[in-house]
Amino acid sequence: MLSNPLRATTRRLPRSPWLTLWAPLLVLLLSACGPDKNHVRIKGHFRGVNQAEFYLYDEMGSPASFDTIRLDNGRFEIEKEISERRVLNLLFPNFAELSLIAEPGKTIDIEADANKLGEVDIAGSKDNELLTKFRQENVNRTDGDKRLAAADFIRQHPNTVAAQAVFMTYFVKADALQPPAAELLNLMARAQPRNSSMRMLKQRIQPLTRTAPGQPMPALKLTDIYGNHLQLPPVAGRSTLVVFWATWSKNVYGMMRTLRQIHRTYGPRLSMVFVSLDYDLEQCRRRVKSDTIPGHIICDGRAFESPLVQQTGLTSVPTLLMLDEQGRIKARIIETDNLSQEIDRLMH
Repeated sequence: MLSNPLRATTRRLPRSPWLTLWAPLLVLLLSACGPDKNHVRIKGHFRGVNQAEFYLYDEMGSPASFDTIRLDNGRFEIEKEISERRVLNLLFPNFAELSLIAEPGKTIDIEADANKLGEVDIAGSKDNELLTKFRQENVNRTDGDKRLAAADFIRQHPNTVAAQAVFMTYFVKADALQPPAAELLNLMARAQPRNSSMRMLKQRIQPLTRTAPGQPMPALKLTDIYGNHLQLPPVAGRSTLVVFWATWSKNVYGMMRTLRQIHRTYGPRLSMVFVSLDYDLEQCRRRVKSDTIPGHIICDGRAFESPLVQQTGLTSVPTLLMLDEQGRIKARIIETDNLSQEIDRLMH
């Protein structure tokens, strides 16, 4: 009967005292090694939740930059290829977002109470420590005071990626690109001339000036999810509401009910075009099929990379553009709590 050659060989090998002594230490050292220079490692611990699924994405990246994260016993760990410091966002099941700074070769540690994300502690790099300090110092302030504090923070740290994260949160996503936003953007661009995400941010902001109230809507030829062709701005003669939305945004569900009521109120005086920022075209179609949406539905599966989104400078959903009878932009709406009253005001 033949014996197992591996077992036989193992018996004949002498036991090395050096290996016995150092093997546990080698295992410890290997496990403690950080990521290589082309990757960032992100580790998280969320108290108050055991199992959950959420997303990690690069707002300046492509659709492929979306990663699904699964929480197990409140913890996760992920490595992501990255070539330079840049802002990444965590998108949670309740659609809250959390910004962090990814840096090649670094391990980023997130420690948080799932019910108090504003007090999250993110460590592992100078940028994240700056961002954490800013977030925790301003967690209980009003939106206006947070924006003033954000402007001061950017002026003090213009050469940091943390400044980009603060700018995105308190000026771009808040649709508050009035002064001093332009000054702050130029300040960061001068301080970070080699940062590609900074250049992309500046390029993305520029279209916002083209879609300010009073400007004509950029001319575009579109195809809806049923293959019908249309153009923006539409034929002159009635107002148009362009609605940017996504099935993954919690804020769109109540908004859709309100828009159906607005459609019943204004009928032929107001046309609606819905632009979905979903990556999954089939998911968009399923939602449209289960819901009555009063207008053309556009979805090219490219989300924030869509030409329409890039030409309008869109940075968050929901966002609505109200066009007058001549195709000029009458208003840009991101707060939908009082949407009916706002549309009533614009229609009169």
